[in-house]
Amino acid sequence: MSPSHPRTPRQVINFSKQKGKEIIANFDGGLITSDAGIVWIAELDKKLGITEKFGNCFQDHRHQSYVDHSVHELLAQRLYGIILGYEDVNDHDKLRHDPALKIALEKLNELEDKKGWLAGKSTINRLEYCPALSIILDMDVTDDQVHGNQEGAFFNSYYHGVCYAPLYIFCGHHLLVAKLRSSNVDPADRALDELQRIIGLIREKWSETHILVRGDSAYAREEIFYFCENQPLVDYVIAMGTNGVLKLRADDVIEKAKHEYEKKLAPITELMDSLFQKKEDLEEVKKLVPISTWYRSIRYKTGKSWSCQRRVVTKVFMEVMA
Repeated sequence: MSPSHPRTPRQVINFSKQKGKEIIANFDGGLITSDAGIVWIAELDKKLGITEKFGNCFQDHRHQSYVDHSVHELLAQRLYGIILGYEDVNDHDKLRHDPALKIALEKLNELEDKKGWLAGKSTINRLEYCPALSIILDMDVTDDQVHGNQEGAFFNSYYHGVCYAPLYIFCGHHLLVAKLRSSNVDPADRALDELQRIIGLIREKWSETHILVRGDSAYAREEIFYFCENQPLVDYVIAMGTNGVLKLRADDVIEKAKHEYEKKLAPITELMDSLFQKKEDLEEVKKLVPISTWYRSIRYKTGKSWSCQRRVVTKVFMEVMA
């Protein structure tokens, strides 16, 4: 007679209740998913109201009699997919059948219904490419190399050659401004004039459109900041170089980034020290360690050039040094 063994209890994971039904997960088969963690993410989202607030930013002009998925549901489905690591919209043609995602989106009645699908790639794609209520203007400069004695061409040490330095303003793929300039002028030369002209033309047709102006540190100038700040529905995101004051203000973030990177690097270094003899081989392996990136938002004003305090977001990243 074989000895009897107590039966091992089933491993069960309890989720919260939804619409009066208890949500549990076990390992007995049935509806299988590898994305069950999204149910807890969805609970946090509901408490904070993130996707709900996001959805309220949209105006839904669809005829409601033809609508199967609300804007809020579409946004939540897309966001949850990204959280799960599915960045491609095409992934939703399979995710629309995922039981965990259906629970996260409170579609319990559709779990057993083979026709009760979530939104597919085409529906979500239309959401992402719906007509924008804002446009982005990108300012930039590049080199136009010359080969001869053209008037106004100068040697530019940054571009390592004799060239012009035209100013460009893009809106997406559309080139709005191409201003030919000598390469010995300030990179921001006449940028404000062209920006004022372009925004004026846009306002003649689209008076309520939000405009975001972007540029690198060459355009971090008081006159450009001041102009954007005094225009209705115009914002700007412009890079600026670091300095001693900003580094001091971000000192604690620098230390956090350094500590995080060293923590990720330590086990790799310990392992590789036992496998590699040459220091240069170890340095190559260190390059595989992910960069540690931290941000700090501060209020900042230069000593003389800025007329007021402005928000500056400092970006600190640590990586292996060659």
